[in-house]
Amino acid sequence: MHHPKRALVASAAVVIAAMTLSACASGSTGSSEKVDGKWTASSEPLRVWAENRPHSEILEHIQDAGLLPDGVTLDVTVAQEGVNENETVENGDVDATYIDHVPFFEQDTKQRGITDLEVDAKVHIEPLGIYSKKVTSVDDIADGATIGIPDNVTNFARGLFLLQSAGLLELDRSFDGGDLSGDDLLITEANIASNPKHLKFLKTADNTQLARQLQDVDAAILQGNAALGVDLTPSQDALQLEDSKNGNPYVNVLIAPKALHDDPRIEALDEALTSKEVADWITKTYEGSVIPVNHVD
Repeated sequence: MHHPKRALVASAAVVIAAMTLSACASGSTGSSEKVDGKWTASSEPLRVWAENRPHSEILEHIQDAGLLPDGVTLDVTVAQEGVNENETVENGDVDATYIDHVPFFEQDTKQRGITDLEVDAKVHIEPLGIYSKKVTSVDDIADGATIGIPDNVTNFARGLFLLQSAGLLELDRSFDGGDLSGDDLLITEANIASNPKHLKFLKTADNTQLARQLQDVDAAILQGNAALGVDLTPSQDALQLEDSKNGNPYVNVLIAPKALHDDPRIEALDEALTSKEVADWITKTYEGSVIPVNHVD
């Protein structure tokens, strides 16, 4: 996930400054900051902490395509493993994050006691997938197989729902799209009603590392960005993909402090992220591996 620092110079005349991708958020100066516990707006570049793929690529496209108004520029930092994104923006090291889906954001901020951040633009879904280097069908997953699965509350639950949709186990509730919320999104192994193949779970907090070591398990539940990071194409390589329609709650979003809600830079980025141009670009670029939630038929 870590990449060397590289400058991305916007080609459109309306965007003047460069957007820098680096592995460290510290060192930026002049952007919005907390003064006496309150956020202040700024005309400096908006500092965004983003996942490498597809998030930072989407932000790069926005800048390259000139989708931001004159005077609004981005300074993007690729998220570091082991550094919590919500604490990073809460501490004022960046102005916004583009990395989380809604259930994880809600659970993580609740757990950390963070209350002054909010969801801004809702942008895309990266369908969770089942991947394997050992079998080519979920039907071929053997009795007693070991399944790698994310080790955080929301994505573990999400993985269980995917295994249920693949017919590999049964839960005490169904993933029926728009009705899932609250406790439904926080289920555990205790909610498994039937495990006919006696699946075992290898829980890992590092989904990217699991993707790199896919050969060490019988199959694994990978987030879309982790699959893309090891050159897997979710729409082609997954044995089973999560349903991305019917009210899928796992929408990747822009997060910013509530006090920056009316900041013109946040408003401009919200508008760009939810534009038809960006939705069309996501659809064309990722071919079903990343799915926009705006301007969709």
